[in-house]
Amino acid sequence: MLIESHTGIRGIFGKDLDLSVVRKYALAFYNFLKEKQEDKERPLTIVIGSDTRNSSEEIKREFIKTLSSLNSKVLDLGYNTTPIVQHAVKTFSADGGIIVTASHNPKEYNGFKFLSNEGSQLIKEEMKELITLSKTTEEKFFQGDFRNVKNVHKEAIDSYIDFLINFIGQESIKKIKEFNPTFLLDPNGGAACFVIKKLFKKLGIKILLKNNNPGIFNREIEPNESSLNYLK
Repeated sequence: MLIESHTGIRGIFGKDLDLSVVRKYALAFYNFLKEKQEDKERPLTIVIGSDTRNSSEEIKREFIKTLSSLNSKVLDLGYNTTPIVQHAVKTFSADGGIIVTASHNPKEYNGFKFLSNEGSQLIKEEMKELITLSKTTEEKFFQGDFRNVKNVHKEAIDSYIDFLINFIGQESIKKIKEFNPTFLLDPNGGAACFVIKKLFKKLGIKILLKNNNPGIFNREIEPNESSLNYLK
């Protein structure tokens, strides 16, 4: 069953969730943002990123094809974490964002979440409006206008790492390093695989990595006591 709620859209890809659903939500989100836009003549700017599930790239590409064909400027963050996609909305002054992810659901699932121009998830009332729009939106097929698409994977990660370091502060980083710690980290093949090494290298803190191959989930995706028991 396709789940459509204020937390996002999710289902088993190829069964509950297919590209027809993606196309309808892409059009609905475009219309949703256009309705709120003051200058209707200005093309929308939308950021999009995804987790590392097998179906994520296919779903993301369908969003990009539809939105770019509608003359929106699409900033493709590639495989990236939810916080980085949220941060990128503000970094690139975008009108909204899309995260292709099923969060902690099993790997056969996928889905997507929608972001406002503040980088936060749409609130309950806004998601209700978007879901209603998707039901009344006629499905259309687009080839995509990739002149309107720009890959900003590296820029988004670098910007977020700088934000984190500034947020933590040099004084706190210095105190952490005085303990000379080594952290054991397990991103379980998720999008954090593309960020962790770079972040901790810049922090100057040693790490040990487990399950750091993108898209390979060696344990349950849900980070519960059972799935993380081996770390004890």
